[in-house]
Amino acid sequence: MAIDCYGSPIKYYIHHDGLGQEMKYTPYETSDFKADLSKGKDGEALAKALLLNDEIEVEVKTDLKWKETGNLYIETECYIHATGQYEPSGLSTTTADVWAFVLGQSVYYVKVDCLKRVVEHFGREVECKIEPNPSRGKLITPQQLMEMEGRRSK
Repeated sequence: MAIDCYGSPIKYYIHHDGLGQEMKYTPYETSDFKADLSKGKDGEALAKALLLNDEIEVEVKTDLKWKETGNLYIETECYIHATGQYEPSGLSTTTADVWAFVLGQSVYYVKVDCLKRVVEHFGREVECKIEPNPSRGKLITPQQLMEMEGRRSK
């Protein structure tokens, strides 16, 4: 199954409610039972494809500070002690199709090409000087990921 989110973040969340997993998707502008049922089935198929398809590479990021800062750190370069220089890493070198952000008890899936557009459009440069692995990257918010929803790549 191909994943096609029209250049936007994938619209489905897996929410862990403590009793098991249930699928939730972002609300649409109107409510129509037949349309909602169809979208729900599409969401189920997408979630299954992400979780069960070995052909889709998912890179998982667990951000422990997002709740207190409101930001997601997207690494783009890391410091190489042997050369004394920063080199591309993280989002700049990923081979994954999708990044999964673990935010507390929820997981948010985003296509990598969409994430790159969000980082390019909204990202604020920052340097993480924590040894032994200093890095550079950009800060974005979960809300900025959602703002790109529905936008098509140009």
